[in-house]
Amino acid sequence: MVYVAALGLVDAVFVMLSALAYGIIDVHSAQISKSEGAAKFVQEYPTLLLSALVAIIVSWVPVKISSLFFVDILTLLKQPVEAIVIAESNLQVRADAYVLGVMYVIVPLALRVRGYRRLPLVLIGLSLLLKLYLNSVIEQLFAQLARSHIEQAVAYVTAIVQAFSISIGLLVLLSSTNELRKFRFDLNVFAASCRDLISHAPKIAVWNLNDFASSAVVVFVFGRIGTDFLAAANLASKLTSLFYRVPQALTESAFIFYSYALNRTLGERRRINKSTVIYSVLPVVILGFVVLFCANDVVRYMTPGAKPELQMVAGFIIKVHMLFALFYVLQHLFSQFLVVERQTRFLLISSVMSTWLLVIPGVFLLDALGLSGEAIIVFERCSIALMALVNIAYFKYFQSTIAPSAR
Repeated sequence: MVYVAALGLVDAVFVMLSALAYGIIDVHSAQISKSEGAAKFVQEYPTLLLSALVAIIVSWVPVKISSLFFVDILTLLKQPVEAIVIAESNLQVRADAYVLGVMYVIVPLALRVRGYRRLPLVLIGLSLLLKLYLNSVIEQLFAQLARSHIEQAVAYVTAIVQAFSISIGLLVLLSSTNELRKFRFDLNVFAASCRDLISHAPKIAVWNLNDFASSAVVVFVFGRIGTDFLAAANLASKLTSLFYRVPQALTESAFIFYSYALNRTLGERRRINKSTVIYSVLPVVILGFVVLFCANDVVRYMTPGAKPELQMVAGFIIKVHMLFALFYVLQHLFSQFLVVERQTRFLLISSVMSTWLLVIPGVFLLDALGLSGEAIIVFERCSIALMALVNIAYFKYFQSTIAPSAR
């Protein structure tokens, strides 16, 4: 359970360190979607990819510097010492492989934009099989490291798998067209892309950072409750992350389709907005209800050796997530629509207010009042529901402000 708790700490911290990457991913995705919509993908993609890669490498510097203070910060937050030791070891490798991790997201996105609907799924399947194989021979692959620091060896395996997937994806993107001769570096496109990244990626990063901080504070409070509760929460997080792949994939697709329509009339954009919301929400709600009623059975099946009380806590957390799944997908959908419309300032301001005026003070207040970890989870999910409603309201307001000539 200590190992599971340690990985929970790493996930909570590393996602905050990587906040700028999320801004780069969103802006780059909007750029290549717009390029594909204008039938310029073949000519512009290498240049757009290069600008994104430069931004990723620059953003790597604060990740490496921040990772040096990992132990001190978690010690200050009174996290379990035995979990910190394992977590710190794993974090250093993940920080080293940061660029691969971001490219592992960007390349499949480009494949989907370009029209390769099945290939990203094939790559996920191949990556999973490769990861299972490498984990099965990990003691032969990393003999001494696997015995002394298994958490580092596992992180290296993940990096190898990511490099494999990135290589295949780029090979397809850059060589599967008969118009390869049209690929040219365009300084004007590069400069415009860099300006776009500089203008909007930091705002999206801070918006994401605020959201990540809200979740991280919950994790840190769980760590103060005890290693077992932290492990149960991380177990639930790992299982719900499988479910969240569905709304994440749907919102990514909605982001791409809405980006295609950016230069169309307001009426067409509204039709696309309405249809993507319906097609994104329905599968999530249906799947959410299925998982809700099967949560306890899923936990018992996936963790046969865990303590019954930990399984009970993990099952409860999963149920809470499923009850708020509708608001989760709506929040992400309308956040993506606002990113496409370049309303990043609103996302930044709203996330700052939600995180620092509502969630973090609320979590610490509930903890000080002695309420259970389960109550804290419910409160944190309620904040997501609130932000979903705020994003929807602002998006509707923004559309109403568009000049008649642009409608």
